Amino acid sequence: MMNFGADFLILNGEFVWEGDNIATVSGEDNVQQQAYLRLITDLGESVFFADYGSRLQMYLSKPFNDENKKKAEAEAKATLLRVGDGWIEQVLECRIELEETSGKKILFAKYLLQGETIPREISLKMEVI
Repeated sequence: MMNFGADFLILNGEFVWEGDNIATVSGEDNVQQQAYLRLITDLGESVFFADYGSRLQMYLSKPFNDENKKKAEAEAKATLLRVGDGWIEQVLECRIELEETSGKKILFAKYLLQGETIPREISLKMEVI
């Protein structure tokens, strides 16, 4: 089984504490967290890692038509494939839908982790600012 690393656990944009220690996340949960963080971060936002993040927010902020939807889905797929330098081996499905009640865009993706055959899923409500 591949080592999917460990990192600080972040929920709702905040570090999670276990007593006096910062909680950590590892394995498949770390892959999910890293995918989420990379998708919500604008490409170039990090002063330390110029290639970290995505252009997803740029595409999601445009009118929700077929052309922009396809561009956003392609960007999300490419971003997922960059998580952890190959932790995600293949993206099986990647689609963005508009939630009618809130107007938020929801990303659904199904992917295979490196060296595994059981698909994993992620869904994110993306609030465009």
